[in-house]
Amino acid sequence: DVAILPTPNNFFSSVAREIIHCQRMLVAADQEKLNTAALLDSLTDAVHLDTSFRTPENDLLIDEEFLRKCCVDAGLDETTTGRLLELRSSDSAKSTLLANTKRAVEAGAFGSPTFLIETEAGADPLFFFGSDRFEQIAFVC
Repeated sequence: DVAILPTPNNFFSSVAREIIHCQRMLVAADQEKLNTAALLDSLTDAVHLDTSFRTPENDLLIDEEFLRKCCVDAGLDETTTGRLLELRSSDSAKSTLLANTKRAVEAGAFGSPTFLIETEAGADPLFFFGSDRFEQIAFVC
């Protein structure tokens, strides 16, 4: 069993605003050709499993310390971590995240998780929404 923490009290306020730093870090890591899977796992674990970034009132704190720890947990060295922290504020990271979001909305995404699975060249991708669809995704893949 995985002990997922309760939704942070500040989820719809400050977390909703600050999570963009995680998204931009992932875009920057992708642009730098880094292992985004490890960083995504680390960020997800920090949000949902790690009590060290929760206050006693159950507020989640996403700040530079949070992002640094996620990079370290993903196996990134200090130089790479510093570069990603810098690149997350770059015009390139911002515009790429915006373009990715627009493409997702145009494809029909309206929440998370949304998956577009390409099964064969030239075929329309299959659209899945919701974590309850993982079994169906596994079936088509």
